[in-house]
Amino acid sequence: MNNLKHIVLEETNEVLVVCTSAITAMGIGSIVKQYYPGYTAKIISEKYYHETVRKLSSDGADHPSSGL
Repeated sequence: MNNLKHIVLEETNEVLVVCTSAITAMGIGSIVKQYYPGYTAKIISEKYYHETVRKLSSDGADHPSSGL
């Protein structure tokens, strides 16, 4: 599942995942549980992803992950 854009927020134990397919969205929770045990999956839009990346970059945070 390397094609899913995502951002890992370690301070809140959340993984923000870009998803545009209802079928894929149904499996996001399981994928996040497999790769990030103890984290909560949040489905986000492409627009929100870019806004968040810009905000995190300007805050000096580490760069987000590009694939899950």
